[in-house]
Amino acid sequence: MRNIFLALAILLFTASASIAQCDSKTKWQGAKGELVDPDGNVVDTKSATFVVIANAKTVSVEIVEEPGNPIEGDVSETTCEWKEAFKEGKSVYKTVLVQANGDSSPAVITIEGKDGKLTATLEIERMEGKKVRIYLDKYETL
Repeated sequence: MRNIFLALAILLFTASASIAQCDSKTKWQGAKGELVDPDGNVVDTKSATFVVIANAKTVSVEIVEEPGNPIEGDVSETTCEWKEAFKEGKSVYKTVLVQANGDSSPAVITIEGKDGKLTATLEIERMEGKKVRIYLDKYETL
């Protein structure tokens, strides 16, 4: 009986940590981005400071060297599946991203950890199958 309670306590602790992680505001940062065509081929690479900030309500993406040009939106749906916080798993944010000039497009932003390496993938509808992939170097909870 004692083992059952211990297992239940561990399960509840893990689940609550995962939920808290997904609801918290997180800032991810990376120094390299790629434009990938629908076939998965890299068609352009950019070295810059990319910043992605997200929580369950909003998401924004900005290139620090190009201030005043962020894209951001309200999150309509979130999926959070992390086995190990920001090392193995992913968060998916569905949104409509809006540029500073008012242009907007539905988008899906995926933050994924695989083998301890983090990437952000932006799938923006008006890019017609092309994706932006950002290699993330660090993250912090805000």
